[in-house]
Amino acid sequence: MFILNGKKVSKKVIDELDTDSIDKIEVLKGDSATKEYGKKAKEGVVIITTKKE
Repeated sequence: MFILNGKKVSKKVIDELDTDSIDKIEVLKGDSATKEYGKKAKEGVVIITTKKE
């Protein structure tokens, strides 16, 4: 599961993201991922925050 600036997005959106615009990347796994994002996050969550312009 991918979260970009607080919204769930597809892998295609992530693939097209300009890497220079990334401010922070966080990875949640296990209980912390499912607790926050539900069963769909059982394989983990990648949370990406872009730079504010």
